[in-house]
Amino acid sequence: PEVLLGHSIGELAAAFVAGVWSLEDACRLVGARGRLMQAARPGGAMVMIAASEDEVVAVLEGREGVSLAAVNAAESVVVSGDAEDVAEVAGHFEALGRRTKALHVSHAFHSAHMDGALEEFAQVAAQVTAHAPRLPVVSNVTGRVASARELADPSYWVAQLRGTVRFAAGVEQARELGGKVFVELGPDAVLTTLLPDEAVAVPLQRTGQAHAFHLALATAHCHGLPVTWPLASTTAVAELPTYAFQRERFWLHAVSGAGDVESLGQVSAGHGLLGAAVTLAEDGLTVFTGRISLSTHPWLADHVVGGAVLVPGTAFVELALHAGDYVGCGLLEDLTVEAPLVLGERSSVMVQVSVGEADERGCRGVRVFGRSGEGGWMRYATGVLSPVVGVPEAVGGVWPPSGAEPVGLAGLYERLAGRGYQYGPLFQGLKAVWRQGREWFAEVELPGDGGVSGYG
Repeated sequence: PEVLLGHSIGELAAAFVAGVWSLEDACRLVGARGRLMQAARPGGAMVMIAASEDEVVAVLEGREGVSLAAVNAAESVVVSGDAEDVAEVAGHFEALGRRTKALHVSHAFHSAHMDGALEEFAQVAAQVTAHAPRLPVVSNVTGRVASARELADPSYWVAQLRGTVRFAAGVEQARELGGKVFVELGPDAVLTTLLPDEAVAVPLQRTGQAHAFHLALATAHCHGLPVTWPLASTTAVAELPTYAFQRERFWLHAVSGAGDVESLGQVSAGHGLLGAAVTLAEDGLTVFTGRISLSTHPWLADHVVGGAVLVPGTAFVELALHAGDYVGCGLLEDLTVEAPLVLGERSSVMVQVSVGEADERGCRGVRVFGRSGEGGWMRYATGVLSPVVGVPEAVGGVWPPSGAEPVGLAGLYERLAGRGYQYGPLFQGLKAVWRQGREWFAEVELPGDGGVSGYG
């Protein structure tokens, strides 16, 4: 360990590990402390209250029968003292809707109930020999690193027995010293539950969990702490074989998309958003299916509008064009997006694209549907596909077109973000824009290494 922190009697254990006392002297102190505390007057109680220290101190003012026993976290303190007074304090906070919990203790520790043990404990503490600590020990009394002089002073340990346990301040001190991984040595996971969320908490023992010790070592190891594994192992260490492992797989081989299901007439759609296609026997509809989510299509996370991830309109165009190519109608005459398709952070949306039978002109209607979870299907876009006649007219001559005026793009995406269009890097592909009368010309380029395989 780089720094040691205990809680109440745990600080004595920490001081021993740091080399302050010999094992015999440490046992003498712990034995005397336990004996004297158990001999304290009865009728005490301790209660944990989900409140700040300032709130509790204000309520304790004028109540001599109750003490602030511990400040374990920013919103977790313990009061101790006469049972009736402690119950009144707890009732006050319960009426405010705060959580309280009575602690299963034999006496009211860290309160005036301990006053009768202080003098004799001071005599015992004066009989042991103290040494300078080899490791920093964080004090329960001050919440800061204790000096060698403090740890050698019997009056310090008397104050530590009677006063408030400043565990929350001690944790902050340990973190200021670089502590990121806290390993708890105790009969259960008690102190680690008091640590802030950003700290790694590793309890070495858990009630009813025989594997907790080795799990804790593995967790510590994964967070960069050195573990002497031969000493931790309870079984003989076997050398791994020097040949390749023999193995036989029993898992089904995965297929991309929806795969080929010949019995249903499905074939692979061969597309980045669609998995399979099937032509229905009865009404001639061709249906394409797929599934869209941020896990399968992470690039969609760069298209945020109004704080929500939306499937962009160009994705509906892509779906319609692919369906049109499949049925021989490669021209998308028009497309209306009827509703925004929102993607959740962990949910996925099932997609269906249906293409109807051809009319007298050879045109086909196309519709895009989606369904999230157990909800019903909803139509998101409708349009018309037609056979391609000729080649679309290309922009001829000089580029940019003669007479077109350039349009400045400085701060464009910042201005869009201010209006709720928070486009990530993959949706910031506009490179240049020109305007000629009522016509606009633009250069758009896919940024970075965006994958385009499987898309039209």
